Formats: sequence, C-alpha cells, structure tokens
Amino acid sequence: RSDSEKCAIIPSDKSICPECLGEIRDKNSRRFGYFFTNCTECGPRYTIIKKLPYDRENTSMDIFEMCKECKEEYKNPEDRRFHAEPNSCSRCGPTLTLYRRDKTTLATGKKALESAAKLIKNGSIVAIKGLGGFHLVCDASKNITVAKLRERKRRPSKPFAVMFRTIFDILKCSDLDSVEEELILSEERPIVLINKRKPHRLEKFCISCEGVAPNIDKIGVFLPYTPLHVMLMDLVKIPIVVTSANISGEPLISSKEELEEKLNDSYDYLLDYDREILNPCDDSVAFVLEGESRILRRGRGYAPANIRLPFTLKKKILALGAQQKNSIAIGFMDNSIVSPHIGDLDTVKSNDYFEKSIELFRRVHDFTPEVIVVDKHPNYQSSKWGREFAKKEGIEILEIQHHYAHILSLMCENRIDEEILGVAWDGSGYGDDGNIWGGEFFRADTKSYKRVAHFENLKILGGDIAIKEPRRLALSLLFDLYGEDVFSLDCEVLKHFSKEEIETLFYMHKNEINSIKSSSVGRIFDCVASFLGLLQYSTYEGEAGMVVESMYDFKIKDAYRFEYRDGVIEYKHIFKEMIEEIDKVLAVSMFINMLANIVQFIANQEGLKVGLSGGVFQNKALCSKIVELIGRDEVYMHSRVPANDGGISLGQIAYAKNF
Repeated sequence: RSDSEKCAIIPSDKSICPECLGEIRDKNSRRFGYFFTNCTECGPRYTIIKKLPYDRENTSMDIFEMCKECKEEYKNPEDRRFHAEPNSCSRCGPTLTLYRRDKTTLATGKKALESAAKLIKNGSIVAIKGLGGFHLVCDASKNITVAKLRERKRRPSKPFAVMFRTIFDILKCSDLDSVEEELILSEERPIVLINKRKPHRLEKFCISCEGVAPNIDKIGVFLPYTPLHVMLMDLVKIPIVVTSANISGEPLISSKEELEEKLNDSYDYLLDYDREILNPCDDSVAFVLEGESRILRRGRGYAPANIRLPFTLKKKILALGAQQKNSIAIGFMDNSIVSPHIGDLDTVKSNDYFEKSIELFRRVHDFTPEVIVVDKHPNYQSSKWGREFAKKEGIEILEIQHHYAHILSLMCENRIDEEILGVAWDGSGYGDDGNIWGGEFFRADTKSYKRVAHFENLKILGGDIAIKEPRRLALSLLFDLYGEDVFSLDCEVLKHFSKEEIETLFYMHKNEINSIKSSSVGRIFDCVASFLGLLQYSTYEGEAGMVVESMYDFKIKDAYRFEYRDGVIEYKHIFKEMIEEIDKVLAVSMFINMLANIVQFIANQEGLKVGLSGGVFQNKALCSKIVELIGRDEVYMHSRVPANDGGISLGQIAYAKNF
C-alpha cells in the first residue's frame, strides 16, 4: 500500500448520523438506547486506530467479538454497517460503568447513565469518557456548581464550553446567523464561539453566562455528538458544561487510571466504558467571520486532515510545528496530513504526547522522513527534538522563521502563488534579529520574505512571568514614556504595584536586565487591558485580547493616531491619551480601529493584497474592520487551518518544497 493510498483513507471521528440517531430512539430497534451505536457514516475512527489498514483487528475494538446479528450486518454489502469496524450492540459491545470517586462501582449499563444524569441535575460534577478523552461535566444552569468546578480545576476565568440538547435550545439563548447554525449542526460538531445575547443570559434556563464565560462577549456552544451524549442530554434536558479533563497545560486524559491518579479531587463521580482510547483527541473549536467558518483548534471531526498542496514535494517532510498550540504534519507528493491539536509543549506529559503523535503518524503511514522542518527558536521543545532526531538519524534539517511559517501556511491554504503583504501578528516568535517578533509586515512569496514594517519594540520585564502579568508590560511602556517621572504619576497601572516593585522593575528596564525586546501586537493588547483596568493578571493565553475585543463598538469610527518612521510603527504615545480616557469602550474601539488603519496604510504603501495570520487575527472585530477598510477581495484569511500556531506545521511543509 503506497503512502498516497494510506493518506486517502485515514479516518477521523464523526458524530452520530441521522439513521443511528433514529435507531437509539426507536423502541422497536435492537439498538434502542445503545450508547455505542455507529455505522460506516459515523462513530469512532482515529481515536481507536492502531495502524492502517483500518480493519477491526487494527483498532481497540479487536477485543470485542461481534454477535451473530452484528456479524451479519458487518459482512452484508447491502447493509450500512458493511465493514463498519466499531460495529457492536448491547449484547457484544463495550460496557458503561458509573463509579464513585472512591472507585467503588455504583451502576452499569442504562442504569449508570440514568444515575449520572440525576447526579448532574443535583449539582454533582461527573467525569465522563467521551470519544477522544474524559470531560468534566456539570449543570451549566447552576452558577454555584460551575464555581465549584472552577475551584477544583483551578481555572478561575477561562471559558467553559456548553453542550445544548438541540439547536432550538441554542436559538432560544443566542442569536445565530445561518452560517453559525450550519456549523453547529455540521457532522463535525465543533464547539462554536457565538456572541452572547444581551443581557448575558441563557434565557430559557434563567442563568447568567458569566459563570461559564466570564468577562467576554462570547460563549462556546455545541451539540451532542455521540449516542452517549445524545441520551445524556435527553435525560438532563438542561445545558451542561463539558470541559476537558486534564491538568492545565497537559493533554486530555483518556484512561480511567490516569484520571483517578491526577484529577481525583476534581469530580464526584466517573462514567467510564471499556473501549480503549488509543489516540486522545480534543474537541474542535471554530467560529464564523465574514460569512465563513474558521477553525481555531483542529480536533475531533476535522483531524487528522489531508490538505492537498498546490505543489508537489520532492522529498518526504516531517514538520514539527511550534511550542504553543502544537500540531505536527507530514508531507509527501502533493499531500500534507496535519495532526489533531497536541497543545503547549511546556510539560513532560505534553512532550510525551508530542512524541507519541510523531510515532503514530510514522507507523500509520509507514512514513520515513527525508527532511525535518522546525521553528528557528533555539528553545522550542519541538525544535530541540527535531534537531536531535535529525542528527541521530542523519536526516536533513531545515529551520524557518516563525512568522514566515504563519504566512506560508496562509498562502498554502489559500493556494496563493503571488507576492502578498503578509501581516503576522501574535504573542511571540523568534525574530531574525534575536528579538521576539509578533507585529510583522512581510513582502512574501512562496520562496522568500522581506520584513518591510513592524511595531516598535516593548521591553518585556522578567521574561515569561511578564506574559502572564499585563501590568508588567504596561509598566514597561510607562517607563518608556515617562522615565523616572513614573514615580509621580497617578494612573490605573501603578495601583497594582508596591513602590519597591516599581523601583526594582525600573532598574531592570533601565539596565536591560532580564528584559526581552518584543514587537508583539499580542503584548500591546495586554497593555491596553492593563491601562484600562480590565485585566492585570492573565489566567489563560489570549485572555487580554478577548476581554478587550468584548468592549469593541463598531459604531465608533474614531481612531488613535500612529506614527511611521523608516518601517517602524510608533504607537506608545497613544497610551498618554488612554490614561486620561474615562470611556473604556471608546478607548478600546479607537485602539482596534488604529490597528486596522495601520494595515490599510502599509498595504497602500506596498501595493499588494493582504494576508492575515497569527493568533491576533482570531479577533473578529479587528479582522472585520480590516476587511471593511481594504475590501474583502483584497484580504486573505485562514479557514481550514488555525490562524494561531496550530497552523505553523503546514507552513513548515510549504517551506520545504524549495529544498
């Protein structure tokens, strides 16, 4: 079997199809109320596969012997379960079991699900094994229960996704456009970020959205995607929080044993089944912008993804992605296969998952790379692993600048073969000058790039800790603006420091001690959040940007003025005005409008179409304003591939075509 043949049949998990949905609700069907009903159109695939070909003996269903009826379906070419590899029924398939937190068995089968539903409605937190891993589940209509989950998971403000029983329940609680509705109902069943209806209430259920998605104007919603979830929702009839069961920064937990070891204090009960999840896979996350669906996280339903390349590769390529929101990709001929979301490579567990994903892709596709592509950053774990592996195996290694990889990813996805103005804005990426970039304008084609403009540098005081404290970034900016006069200022930022802290940080700033220079637009958003008193400490990546975006008013057309000298965008002076601004909505709107004006200005100067990539361009308000100014036909954006670092590996594949 050739690589291309294997590429064509690699399966991703699909949500329950209408036919199977009808069966589990039909009292006359032998699969009435069966939690693991599936057919050739739906059910687990990637999460249960060991290797190709995709046959039952190569999946975690191999331990379940099909009964006579299931075997007849499986062998019948006229049956829709013909060679449906996970095929089973209540007589021969996996078993559902409910446990107390002390590991004692409470119930099995149908009784287990009914009991779990009652426990959720009564305010308990239940860990439930989903398609790609465990979730922590609770009643979204009880703010006290949601608060308990936040405390146990140590997740003070990061949004929770909410599962609704039907699209009609969502429509009662939020205004959806036709594209959002279509995306929510799609067979991939992603979590879809939609606008909260004002006032911010899930109206039918008389609850505030602030518990599940505090301080922002969006909420992530999705529909049940497995028979187990469908039946659970039929029983509870209320929206439920469904959040990944993992330790912050680590991959989704997929085994009962690991869950009991690591998160035993996070749940009250555990609903498990005895089919092994071989390849954990997070839920996908998407949103709608300018009438098109955009992927934020490629996971269940969307990945692994075979993205056809607009060129033919000369060699087999392994691309190892970035440090944050990592995904890997393999490339051969005109195929690129992008992995599901792996996550941030900041823990031992995450790095183990990263290595297992590489091993899985190599094994499943019988793939031996001839070239490895990594990010230029000297300290990314993905890059370190790639350099060591390439040296050990005698494989050619290529390094690519982070933001050029962003732009190549965009060009590859949109099949662009002309020079564009690549605008790459994110939190951080290693620049060619050794500084941290993240506010870049490139004249770029598929072979090379030239940095033609960037934001003036800001000193990040204290390295990584500053990224979690917008107040530090804002204070650094104040030092740039006022120097020692900072000590006599009266502004919001200074209220969050002691005098000793300010003196220490001023010394660091003045003498450039542990101070990294950065052109990052993501960090400028942090400064805005701090200056306006919206956020001084970040509890999750991108929080400042989301909080700031939530305050944007499209009716406001005014903008702060920027300066432009010799390719450098000067913006720091606007914060002198922001200190005096009482109207926070006006300040946010003028800031975002300024950013859009900057893109328009550089685009006019360079005379090229614009391509937007990087995590900052997950900001709907900013992207919509840029499109309004420049015109939809003049702006390229991501759709199938995340604009964030989840898309980096595809850009790395594109880079390798030149070698």
